[in-house]
Amino acid sequence: MARHATHAGSTTMSKHGVFSVVRTAVLRTPGSTAMSPVHHPWSPTGHAEVDRQHHALFGLIERARAQIGRSSPDWTRFASPASLELRNTLSTFADHAVAHFAYEESLMVRHAFPGAARHMASHRAIANGIIQLAEALDAGQSPERLLNEVLDAWLRHHVSNLDGELTQHVLACENARLR
Repeated sequence: MARHATHAGSTTMSKHGVFSVVRTAVLRTPGSTAMSPVHHPWSPTGHAEVDRQHHALFGLIERARAQIGRSSPDWTRFASPASLELRNTLSTFADHAVAHFAYEESLMVRHAFPGAARHMASHRAIANGIIQLAEALDAGQSPERLLNEVLDAWLRHHVSNLDGELTQHVLACENARLR
């Protein structure tokens, strides 16, 4: 089953992790690569859309880990089937991550989130990690170490702390508006 998510805007990511909104986009995970349930070592934030996006992103990370684990390709062979499959997964992950960051940043603007600068700086750092993953693969290196570093930074700090702060603020603003 294909997964679809509509976002207010999609973003492009420069080599230096700078984001800019360019157009409205629909993201989807093709039915042939639909994600199975993934267990994550993080707690939901309480914001349904943010949590749904996190689930999709962690599913892609798990898919990349499985691709790395089930084969030991010659990473220097740019066009090997395993390398191409992993490149496709990492590309999809990068696209989803950039759209997710744009979604969160739109929430920050809409709800005047006071921690926006710190949160966006973390987005740029994670984006740089994603770029390093692609560069490692391009250089013929196994991206496993960098995948774990990006995941660790994201899990230990960003999702658990920064996204929690953001979603608490957003939910408080939305609840105040309903009163």
